[in-house]
Amino acid sequence: MQSVVVILLVLGTLSFAIKLSLKQWWQWLAWAALIAIATGLAWPLTSAQSKTQIADFLQNPTLMADASVLLTIEVALMVAYCIAAGSTCRTASTEPPRHAPLRRAARFFLAFFPGLTVFVALFALQTQLIFSLPGVSFSLTSWLMAVAVLLIVPIAAWGIHSLLPEHTLRLELLFVLNLIMLGLGIVATVNGRTAVVGNAQVEWGALLGVVALCIAGLAAGLLIRRIRSRK
Repeated sequence: MQSVVVILLVLGTLSFAIKLSLKQWWQWLAWAALIAIATGLAWPLTSAQSKTQIADFLQNPTLMADASVLLTIEVALMVAYCIAAGSTCRTASTEPPRHAPLRRAARFFLAFFPGLTVFVALFALQTQLIFSLPGVSFSLTSWLMAVAVLLIVPIAAWGIHSLLPEHTLRLELLFVLNLIMLGLGIVATVNGRTAVVGNAQVEWGALLGVVALCIAGLAAGLLIRRIRSRK
């Protein structure tokens, strides 16, 4: 379960970086400064944590279910942003006048919502740094990490923007990434519990039938494609 949570935090941080790469350079710096300040000021809370508390949280089905709900809301907002940013069917000129202010407000919120997973990821990383550096001042560790965040965030946004210069490609990647996060959130909610008892016996007949059906479908698809290409 800890591995699933770590993957979720990494994907959430990557989602934040991809969305930030869709913005202007001054927004990169603004968000970097905001997150750096939040990281530096969080040391009283992170220093009060313990490994036992974190382990208990990961093994608590109720708390994991609550966290999964929050993650689902975040993913829904990110997906809504992707759909709104990629939609070209309707423009502001075609919107009803009474709905235009609400739509603009919703789009503004979706555009500037960074995601909460990145803050959780930095909180967890800061806690691990404090555990790994005994004897070092908690505030010094936190503010050094804040300086690193201030430098890394705009560099990461610029790097993604340089590697993927197409705006639509980054938008599609953000969409797919959040769908993956949604699936992992469901896995984290299960937390080791299964609704069906596992069966060690393999139904070889059914397995061979599925494989044969897949092969037949693949062959039919290749045949249809070849016929169409000849036409």
